[in-house]
Amino acid sequence: MSKRSRKPKISKPNLPRSKNNPSGKRNDPDVNWPKYNDGRKPEGHNYAKRMPKLAGHMREALGIPEGEKDRRVSAMLASLVKSEEGLSHWGLVRRFAKHPGDLERRGLGRPHGKSRYRLRISEMDPAILNKLILWMAGDDAARGTKIVDSTGFSIARYADWYNAKYGKISVKKFAKPRIAHSLHGKVYAAAVTPGKANDSPHLMAMIAMMPNGSGHVPADAQYGGMENCQAVRDSGRRRIIEPKSGYEIKGFNARADMLRFFEKHPGTFHKLLRKRNNVESVFSSMRERFGGVVRAVKTNAQTVELLSTCTYHNMTFT
Repeated sequence: MSKRSRKPKISKPNLPRSKNNPSGKRNDPDVNWPKYNDGRKPEGHNYAKRMPKLAGHMREALGIPEGEKDRRVSAMLASLVKSEEGLSHWGLVRRFAKHPGDLERRGLGRPHGKSRYRLRISEMDPAILNKLILWMAGDDAARGTKIVDSTGFSIARYADWYNAKYGKISVKKFAKPRIAHSLHGKVYAAAVTPGKANDSPHLMAMIAMMPNGSGHVPADAQYGGMENCQAVRDSGRRRIIEPKSGYEIKGFNARADMLRFFEKHPGTFHKLLRKRNNVESVFSSMRERFGGVVRAVKTNAQTVELLSTCTYHNMTFT
């Protein structure tokens, strides 16, 4: 296509589009776009202030002395930029090539050449991002209700997780993040696996990431294994896991104690269990902000990308 045949770029959203809008009706004529753009500026300023704080904690978690440069910090900040703007790796390279000033403003080192960073994002350690998520949670990580659930993000192209969940398409096309979050939506722990992996073993890992404390842990029936119930009880929290029909009250283990509480106080148990619905709001917010697609192909890169999404999701609470 020649330059003359290209469509003109419309920079103002209130201009009428003749082909798609033959009547000449303007889009959202009542919106004051200059005022709207001014309202978006504080969000960008707050983001710029948070990035040095995140970089400081990354250096602390990695054991890097203050003032010393390290490529791993730049790679982590780059992964946050990817999550913020929904870019692929090459899209991120083109983004910084077009706006080189963003490198300095976000504390990133210049790339080695035009197409490669000194450390690829896929080589990052997910454990450092988990520490960062827990640091952003603050003191609330030890108390309050922690809701546990999982969802699927499609790989490379958009596909509906609902169809994969009920067997209409393959779950191999998805990466599956599991999160533990509070009632107001802040993420405290996360784990990422391929879409076909079982959910149950990862509850213990997420509980181990958080400090011992108090509160409830509502979860689906798939997390009702004996080891999961024991791990939640050892952390000082109460298990509110939907019981399966085959469970029997035997002995005095953690699951038996939960079933006794269920039989004695069924109304209170179900009232606490219904708080699981809050997780759908959190996943919906993450999909609305970052999209429901993982752009990375390698497993470790998918983990880093989704953990970065959880990290940037927590930045709205700081």
